[in-house]
Amino acid sequence: MDTRWCATYARQLAAGNRDDIRRVEGDITGMDTHVGLAPTSPGRIRITIIDIDPDTALRADLSVPVLVVEVGTPNGPSPVVIDGWDQIYRARCEGRQTLPTIALGPETELQCRVHCPQREHRAWRGLLRFH
Repeated sequence: MDTRWCATYARQLAAGNRDDIRRVEGDITGMDTHVGLAPTSPGRIRITIIDIDPDTALRADLSVPVLVVEVGTPNGPSPVVIDGWDQIYRARCEGRQTLPTIALGPETELQCRVHCPQREHRAWRGLLRFH
């Protein structure tokens, strides 16, 4: 299954007063491996590869919230970052443990998933594959 979300549309929806949007301080301490700042643990493989330009990421605005959706997995819901990897990279380089985060609920997640008419737009992100 391939799933994509439109971060631009998600931010537009999050700006409104929606019941299924949560604004939290997201824990980013476990993201170092995903952004290439820590090696993969022995006996494990890295299945998530986030392509980050360090020069751009180190200029990221840390006041812009990271966007997260919850995706159902066989082990229950799991958060997936759909926008904000540059902020995560910069914050982890600076030793920060949390970032402002917008968690999209199921209704908003579904709307962002199905609405992105311009695939070539920079905001068309978040490819997730389940096999």
